[in-house]
Amino acid sequence: MDSRGQPQQTSALATGRAHHASGLTSRLILAYVERRGGRSAVDAVLELCDLAHREAELRDETCWFEFGLKIQLFEAAATVLGDRDAALHIGAAAIDLNVASGLKLALRAFGSPRLVYANVARTTGRFTSTHRLDLEEASGTHARFRYEDVAGVGYHRTDCQYNVGLFSCVPTLFGSLPAQVQHSSCALHGAEACVYDVRWARDRAGTERTPGLWAGSAANLGLGAVVPSAPLRDAVRAGAAFVRRGLGARRQRRHSLELEVRDQNEAAEQLSASLRDLVSDLRLDDVLKKIIDNAQAAVVGKEFALLVRTEDGLHCRQSSRVPPESLAALERWAAAKPELFDAPMSCADLAVEPALARLPADPEVPLGGLHLAPLIFRHERLGALVALAHGADAFLPRETDMLEAYADQAAIALANAHLVERLEKLASQDPLTGLLNHREFHERLEREIDRGKRYGQRLSVALCDLDGFKRINDLNGHAYGDRLLREVAGVLSAAGRSSDLAFRTGGDEFALLLPGAGAGEALLIADRVKAGVEALDGDVGVTFGLAECPEDAAGKDELLLRADMALYAAKPTSPGHRLGALARSPGLEPSAALTHMSALDDLNDTPQRFLAAARKYLSMDAAYVVELCDGEEVFRRHEPPSGPTVLPEGTRLGVEDGYCGRTVDGSLPQLIPDTRQDARTTDSHLTREADVGSYIGVPLRLSNGRIYGSLCCLSRAAAPWLGQRDVDLMQMLADLLVRHLEDREVEAQRRRLQVEEAGLEALLAAVGERDRYTAEHTKAVVELATMVARKLGLADLAVEEVSKVALLHDIGKVGIPDSILQNEGRLDGRDWEIMHTHPQIGARMTACIPGLAYLAPAVRAEHERWDGRGYPDGLAGKDIPVASRIVTVCDAYHTMTSDRPYRAAKSTEWAREELLAQAGSQFDPAVVEQMINLLRSADWEERLRSTDQRPIRT
Repeated sequence: MDSRGQPQQTSALATGRAHHASGLTSRLILAYVERRGGRSAVDAVLELCDLAHREAELRDETCWFEFGLKIQLFEAAATVLGDRDAALHIGAAAIDLNVASGLKLALRAFGSPRLVYANVARTTGRFTSTHRLDLEEASGTHARFRYEDVAGVGYHRTDCQYNVGLFSCVPTLFGSLPAQVQHSSCALHGAEACVYDVRWARDRAGTERTPGLWAGSAANLGLGAVVPSAPLRDAVRAGAAFVRRGLGARRQRRHSLELEVRDQNEAAEQLSASLRDLVSDLRLDDVLKKIIDNAQAAVVGKEFALLVRTEDGLHCRQSSRVPPESLAALERWAAAKPELFDAPMSCADLAVEPALARLPADPEVPLGGLHLAPLIFRHERLGALVALAHGADAFLPRETDMLEAYADQAAIALANAHLVERLEKLASQDPLTGLLNHREFHERLEREIDRGKRYGQRLSVALCDLDGFKRINDLNGHAYGDRLLREVAGVLSAAGRSSDLAFRTGGDEFALLLPGAGAGEALLIADRVKAGVEALDGDVGVTFGLAECPEDAAGKDELLLRADMALYAAKPTSPGHRLGALARSPGLEPSAALTHMSALDDLNDTPQRFLAAARKYLSMDAAYVVELCDGEEVFRRHEPPSGPTVLPEGTRLGVEDGYCGRTVDGSLPQLIPDTRQDARTTDSHLTREADVGSYIGVPLRLSNGRIYGSLCCLSRAAAPWLGQRDVDLMQMLADLLVRHLEDREVEAQRRRLQVEEAGLEALLAAVGERDRYTAEHTKAVVELATMVARKLGLADLAVEEVSKVALLHDIGKVGIPDSILQNEGRLDGRDWEIMHTHPQIGARMTACIPGLAYLAPAVRAEHERWDGRGYPDGLAGKDIPVASRIVTVCDAYHTMTSDRPYRAAKSTEWAREELLAQAGSQFDPAVVEQMINLLRSADWEERLRSTDQRPIRT
């Protein structure tokens, strides 16, 4: 501070985390400078303050800065604009600038300048935490305020000017002239605090123009040219005053109603935009962040905490700028008061609430008031949105209403995100034991190997088989076996460290991932598991195969192969049980390879692992999966990843240049120990160019009988040791690999369907909350579109795609304001422009759903026309996805045969004629033809009228 108590100039990048001035002020400053001087003036202000790199923060209403930085910005604005009173003019322009729209709506809701001035002190905490504003005196047209430094930062001339400007602009909220503000006492001149006297005119906006109106009326009555007598003049004056008051009151009431309607429209559009944003994401973390971001946009100048119920209690999952200690106190307070989640509540002064007393006392972010809005969806209490004010008694009535309306929307989005999260969790868990499943095992193993490489950390993997479980399960029944598996899962989970992960990878097969553990530690954990399992049932044993990364292998597939070999080397061959074996123990002898391969029947391996097994067991240089495609051999997968005999993935050879195709058709044997000595292969590309000396390959025959290709091994050298036993081994591997690939595809399809169903349910829940009638319309269109797709002879998968597009075709309406969606009359041009955006909104939402993103183009194109005159992209003919063309026709038919607000439903005959008339222009003629055929063969009129119909906007 200088001798006058003014703050010394500080660097723009002041140290510490000062919480003095909010982004509302910095954004107002930049907005005013840009209006007056353009973009170049903004750049000049930022350059003067050395803040060019922080413009985004300065325009963020939720950020806070030090007091000195605010003063810097005011003075820089004055310098750049050549206006010594720039701070005064910035405050006076606050209503006109596009800043703090939510706060303006809340203030305007009071209805008059007098009530705003009576409550304005409660809003000070949104602008500053260093000064307190108190209302000392108030009447119908006058208010006196005291502005006092409570943080020791002092006062400044520009801050005083800014306050004068802010006080003056309040009446302009209601269309009145600015108030007159007198800074009657100033702390810069020795007073204890700054005092501001504010005076405004009552109903001034309504009376300013009435004299002119009266003069015109008098002239119309023929009085303008008459010099009245004194009594008549008095009567005229009295009548004029009466008319002025009446006209002024009517005009004021009309103006107030217009403002109220405008505010309601702005609030509705803000809520609608918020809902569109919230439902565009289904990932829980993204939704939680958006809830906080949108809440801060709706109610400016507040901090927010999102309390979410989880399995282990109530936790803050997302917050704005709330200190961790304050969040912990908030969690404890809310957990002790379950009644908080029944209805909204406010606490005007947190200092009187013992459990929350530390919040206003926090030295960095003091928080004085609270408003809590519960998040309830379909009677389920999901948590609460908590708004926290920087001062006591700081929530305006309009703001609490806005928060509660917003909380209803947030609850919908949160419930949808929870649903998707639960389904994803189910997809990664074994339903019987609760352990992570086989798919998750491979994904986690890859991540842990990558992490170990980054940080130089060891990783051990333990594969575990239960010995004798099948016999016990057969003797004691499946219920006993299921219970035993759950108990084994408990032993596995308890035996390791908190960082270890347990998995169920098959029927009686388990695995452990042990990050940071070497082989010695892994053996100790395995010993504890063995003892725990045998204590459960003495007839059950356990065998482990252990491998360590990077000691035994550097990659996932080789590491699993090593552990697998160790597991089967340790398998009991007598009544006594062995604990297990390390991967670096002697491997399997060739004579044991066939037994080992039969153990892969559970298909818990990746294709790469099958290739590695084939290559190692047969002592060949490389192994491949080769696809036969259009007369060519396409080399798809290979093991090892690189080497002298490895062909790049995607290599294509003609059948005559390779071996696999001729093996499959029988013109080559499955085993060629020396390709250079066999006349059928000496001239092939593989022999001449790739220098292949030996080959063994067997067909990959799918369950439907189709030949996919071949599993083969190649070596540079001849392999005279290979025989029929090795061919049998390769065929066994090939059969297992095919079954593995097909099972994986079935499982992947099942998971895709789960995720798709979850996404669909979430989206349709959002639509149902907005408009249940659109949902009824959608059901009818789905039924109709599915049958038309079948009439067109589409394949089953294509029919399923059409059904899904029909289900999603109106999902974008969740982003259309209710004022348009629920309009009972005809829409005007602007409303139709907004309505026409719903295909794009629907496509964006669909693209966010795992498993459904491929449908987004068809959802977007549902309102395109065959002749190219549709929207949004003007696609034409067969450029429009076939699913879109089908749904367009079905949508139009159902809409025509439904009641509309401006007309009754058309007859089915009329609708059919309209479809025929528009075939080739609006609609695909082939789709219309099959639609008409369908309608003539089924009693659709009765079926479509069996549900409650309501006007639908399409």
